[in-house]
Amino acid sequence: MERAQQQESYGHRLAVRRMRPPIILANSSYLGTLAAARSLGRAGIKVIAADPSAWSRTRFSRHTAQSVKCPQFEHTSEWIDWLVSLGQRGPRCAVYATSDAVSFALARHKDEIVKYFDVYQPDIETILNVLDKKRLLQCAHDAGLGAPTTWLPKSAQEAGQIAADLGGLLLIKPRSQLAYRHMTKAQIVDANPMAVRDLFTKFEEDAALDSEFLRLVPDAKFPMIQRFYPTSIGAVYSLSGFRDESGRTVFRAARKTLQIPLQTGTGICFEPVELEREVIERTELLCDRIGYYGVFELEFIRGDQDLMLIDFNGRFYGQMAYDIGRGMDLPRLAYEAATGSTGDFERVFAESSKSDELHSVGYCYGLEINLTGRLRRILATISEEERTQWQQSPNDKFKVVVDAVADPTDPMPGVFDTLHYLIRAIRHPRSFIYGLMQ
Repeated sequence: MERAQQQESYGHRLAVRRMRPPIILANSSYLGTLAAARSLGRAGIKVIAADPSAWSRTRFSRHTAQSVKCPQFEHTSEWIDWLVSLGQRGPRCAVYATSDAVSFALARHKDEIVKYFDVYQPDIETILNVLDKKRLLQCAHDAGLGAPTTWLPKSAQEAGQIAADLGGLLLIKPRSQLAYRHMTKAQIVDANPMAVRDLFTKFEEDAALDSEFLRLVPDAKFPMIQRFYPTSIGAVYSLSGFRDESGRTVFRAARKTLQIPLQTGTGICFEPVELEREVIERTELLCDRIGYYGVFELEFIRGDQDLMLIDFNGRFYGQMAYDIGRGMDLPRLAYEAATGSTGDFERVFAESSKSDELHSVGYCYGLEINLTGRLRRILATISEEERTQWQQSPNDKFKVVVDAVADPTDPMPGVFDTLHYLIRAIRHPRSFIYGLMQ
C-alpha cells in the first residue's frame, strides 16, 4: 500500500511538471540563452528556441525540445506579430528577454503580449531608462552611483571640438545598441579632432532610422563620448542578480579578467570577488528609481571615482552560466516569477540567496581562450601584456571552472561551436584575421 501511494505521488508530481508552460528563448546563438536552456531543461521545463537562423548553439542542446524560425529581433513590429501569432495558436508559454532587442519589444508591446504569454517584464519607461545610456547615467547619478564623465555632442563638429579640448584616449560609444545597424560597440580613438569627427559621422550614417526604438528616442542616433580608462582592462566589476517586484534581491559579484577584444570586448574569463555593500545599496536605489525588476547585470570600472557604472543589462546576459554555477539560478527565478509559481519561486530564491563555496568557482569561454590565443601567437598579433593575461588560465586557480559552452552532459553545442569557429575562419579569412588583430 505504501509503495503504491509513493508511485501515485510520483506520478502526480510528474504530471504536474508536464503541465508546466513551455518557455520561448530567443537569440538562440547567444551564450546566455544556452545557459538558460540548460537550466530550465534540467528542471523539466520544455524549452523552445527561437532564432532567424536554423544554426545556433542552443538548437543543438539536449535540453532544447523544439526550435522555431522567427524574424530578425531588430524588426520589432514584425517580430511581435510573429510572437503574437505563435501565442494565438497556443499553448500558452512563458517568454523572457534574452537581448536588448527582445527586452524592448516585450516592454513596448507588453499589453498585447500578456494576453498570450506569461511574462515578468517591466514597462517601456523602465526599459528605456536601461537601454538609453543618457537616461541610465542620469538615474545612476540620482541614486548616488558614480559614472564616467560623459559628453553628448549633437554634431560631428561639436564632437571634434570636445576631442580637441580633452586630449588623450576617448571612447565613442552608442547611447544604445538598438540605435544602430552595425556599429553597436564602443570604439577607442585618440582625441584627434578629425578622427573623432569622422568616427562620429560613421555612427550617424549607421543609425537605424527606421527602428521603433529611434522613433521613441530620436536623439539616441548621436553617439556619446567618454574618457577611456586603461586601468579598466581586466578589472571590470560585474554585479549580477535578480530582483522581484517587492524589491527583494539576490546578488553575485565577479571581475571580468579577460575580454575579446582586449580593451572593450565581451568577457571570456571571470573570477569571483566580494560584494561591495555600498554598490549594492546604490544599485537597489537605482532599481527603485526606474522601477526595474527581473534578471540584471551591471558593469563598473574604476577611474577617477571609486566605481563608475558603464552598463546595465536588464535581461539574460553572456556569462550567466557562471552565476548559475555559483548557485544563483536566474533562469528559474525568471520562469517561476513569470508563471506565478509562488512556492517554486520562493524555494529557488532561498537557494539562490546562499553563498557557500562561491570563491572556489571560476568561469571561462574555453574555445575562445584556446583557439584564439594560439592563433594570435602564431600570427604574432599579441603583446607581452596580452600574452600574460591569456596565459592566466582559471583552471590553475579554482576547484571548479564553469565553461561558457563545453559541458560533458550536453556536448553538441560545444561541437557546433568549434565547427562554426573553423567555418568562419575559412569562409571569411580577412574579417577573421582582422578580428584576431584587435
